[in-house]
Amino acid sequence: MEEPKQINLNRGTYSWDGIRWYHTKTFITPPTVDVIKLNILLLKALEEEDLSITDVGDLLARAQKAGDDLQHRRRGLIAERILDLEPGHSAAAEILCSSLRAQNRPAQALKATQRMKDTDHAPLLVARAAALCDLEKWEDALGEIKRAQAVGAGKLATPVVKRIRSKSGKPGERQTE
Repeated sequence: MEEPKQINLNRGTYSWDGIRWYHTKTFITPPTVDVIKLNILLLKALEEEDLSITDVGDLLARAQKAGDDLQHRRRGLIAERILDLEPGHSAAAEILCSSLRAQNRPAQALKATQRMKDTDHAPLLVARAAALCDLEKWEDALGEIKRAQAVGAGKLATPVVKRIRSKSGKPGERQTE
C-alpha cells in the first residue's frame, strides 16, 4: 500500500490515505472548506509527479487511477505525457480522446488523435467514433465504428453502434462483429 500523501495547510499537516483527509497528529477530519483546498493542492502535487515520471507503464497506471477518480483533465495530461515519450502509443491516444470527450471537448479529441486515425487499435477507433457522435457526424461515426468492428472491437463498439442507430436514421443497419 502506498504511503499517505501529506500536505501543509493553515499551520497544520494533513494526510490523504486514498479515502479521506485527516489531521496528521489528531486524526480529525478537516472542515469541508479545507478539504476542497487540500484536494486542489493534492491534484497539483500529483500533476507535478506525473511530469517527472518517464516509465510508460507507471504513467498508464496513473492514468487509469485518474480516470477512476474522475480526474479527466489530469488523465488527459498523463496521456499527453505518454505521447511525448512514445508518439505512436495507441492506448495513450485513446485515453487522451476519452478524457477530452469527458471534458465535453469532442472536436479537440478528434484533432488530438487525427494523426493516428488510420490505426488498427480498436479502442481508439471506438473513442473516435464516439467523439464523432458527440458532434452529430453520424455518417463519419458509422464509418469509424465499422473500422473498429473490422479489427475486433466486439462488445466495446456496442454502445456507439446503438447511439448511431438511434440518431442516424438508419435503424435497419445491422451490427457486424
